[in-house]
Amino acid sequence: MHFGSGGLGGAQARHRLRGIQKASARYCAERWAYYNPVSGKYMGDDGEWHACR
Repeated sequence: MHFGSGGLGGAQARHRLRGIQKASARYCAERWAYYNPVSGKYMGDDGEWHACR
């Protein structure tokens, strides 16, 4: 049985997700003074750590 049509295959989807994550991390690193690339989190104006999305 065949499911889906025209969607991204597993490898293509992972590659696209990595590209989005890199762009998101780059944005957070430029936007926030306190960004931790290891955890992928930044310290917001509220003094709390938030996940970079």
